[in-house]
Formats: sequence, structure tokens, C-alpha cells
Amino acid sequence: MPDDLHVGLLVLVGRAHVSLGALEVAVTEFTRAISFPECSSTPSAHHELAIALKKNGGDPHEINLHFEKALDMGMDPTQEAVEALGERNMSLMRALNRQYYKNYNSGGAERTGGGGIMSGGGVGSQSTSVFAPQPKQNEQASSQSETLTLLEQGASSYDGHTPMGGEVEGTESSLSNLKVKKQQGSESNLQNLRR
Repeated sequence: MPDDLHVGLLVLVGRAHVSLGALEVAVTEFTRAISFPECSSTPSAHHELAIALKKNGGDPHEINLHFEKALDMGMDPTQEAVEALGERNMSLMRALNRQYYKNYNSGGAERTGGGGIMSGGGVGSQSTSVFAPQPKQNEQASSQSETLTLLEQGASSYDGHTPMGGEVEGTESSLSNLKVKKQQGSESNLQNLRR
């Protein structure tokens, strides 16, 4: 019998013992599974051993080592591994990146094209103007786009010659107001010094 089949069967037997509550026997079966030469079922054996050790109150360092080994050997991250290792663990981050790129390359992630500016995907691939009114899908979308609509209106009405800030009659920007007050203050200080 090939090693992969042995390891796979030992993992299944170990899982059965975990579900029956025989954690010591399960740990023994998973330990036997990882003693075989490395094969495609070995990452699963390490992962299941870590879970069994955790349920049995095992050493946290040993538990983390088995989760890391499973992730480093190509296993996708699981909730148990994330909880035990934490989000900043290097083995976990590599596994998450590997999982992302595997999904991306297999078409699991939604894509518009090959990427980049010249491929027609991304920002420049819109068929309508960004300033054109967009159809509203629901109330939440309309409330979120209110601010953008105001910005769009302002951007479309700007002709390059419209006065900005304190240039409009009857309004002052806070910077120009501050400048005037500073000049008046320095003039009055000079007059006080001359007296």
C-alpha cells in the first residue's frame, strides 16, 4: 500500500476517534500518520493533530508548530489555524497569499481582464463618464453617493475661471483673514514702538 494511502487512512481513523471523544487514541493515530514519508495527506495529518492536541489541552507551542507545518506544506488556512496562530503569523500569511493567488489564477476571483492599463481592464475600462448620472439601485446606495454627486456637479460646472475661496465677493477664506489680522497686529505693534 502506498504511503499516501496509509497516511490518508490514519487521518480518517484519527478523525473518527476525535468524534468519539477518544482524543489520546486520535493523537496517537495522527502521530503515526506524520511519521510516514511526506505525501499529499501529511499536511492534513499535521492539521488534525494540532486540533486534537488543542482539544486535549496540549502544549500551545506544539499545537502552533503543527498548524504551521500544515500551512507550510500547502494546506489552506482554516479558522482553527487562524485562531491558534493569529493573523500576523508568517506561515498563515504565506498560506493566505497562496490561497488568494490560487483562486485568482483559477478564475475563482472575479476579474475584468489581464490587468494593467493597456489590457482594457481596471479604471479606464468604464463605458460611461464618471460625471454622468448613475442609476440609483436602492436607498442606501443613493445616500452613499450624495456626496459624490455634489462633487460631480461642482466638477462639471467648474470652468477654470470661477473664483475660489476668498476671491468671491462677501466671503473670506480663513487664511486671507488670518493674514490681514497678522498684518494689522504687526502694524499696531510698530505704532506702539514708535510712540
